[in-house]
Amino acid sequence: MAAGSCPEGRVRPARASFLAIASGPEGDPNLMTQNQKWMSGSALCLAMILASCERPAPPDTREADAKAITELEDGWSQVIGTKDAAKFASYYAPDASLYVTGLPAMHGMEGISKGLKEFMADPNFSSTFKT
Repeated sequence: MAAGSCPEGRVRPARASFLAIASGPEGDPNLMTQNQKWMSGSALCLAMILASCERPAPPDTREADAKAITELEDGWSQVIGTKDAAKFASYYAPDASLYVTGLPAMHGMEGISKGLKEFMADPNFSSTFKT
């Protein structure tokens, strides 16, 4: 048997190898090998699984979030008007740091409260904020 020939003596060209894979073993497009059937079934199953994995969008909470932030900010702005440094500092995280020009850095709620107490005691102190 010559190199590159089939048992019956037919030579299969190299460019036809894709056609042989895409169709059956004898080149008949209606014949599929067991491996091709398995691959097709697997691809179909994978497509169905991926299509079913779609998660619903989370609920839109932007309005509620904006309202909560506005209420928190309004409360904080009212507290600063009372000049109560401890209550003002309670709006910060326990490990927060506050940097005010002309004052040393203040760390933690206690440090912020202590640092702002003298600052807020000034009769000229006044502040408001709104976004």
